[in-house]
Amino acid sequence: MTVQELNTLLGENIRRYRKMKKMRQKEFGAEIGVSKSNACGYEKGKCMPHYKTLVLITYVLGVEVWQLFRKEEENGN
Repeated sequence: MTVQELNTLLGENIRRYRKMKKMRQKEFGAEIGVSKSNACGYEKGKCMPHYKTLVLITYVLGVEVWQLFRKEEENGN
């Protein structure tokens, strides 16, 4: 897996879990201490969050780090 593929996977999972929490990007960014544009960049796979930010993301979304890097299976589980 390339770095870009990893960033894209992370971004897709952040977006999915954020939407499950019914949070807007602006609110999510404020919770993790970044701007809305940075939060958007993470979700679009344009950049990888710093590891401290990644820990905050897992706390805010209520998930484990490994869940953010997990590919969804074909059946949606």
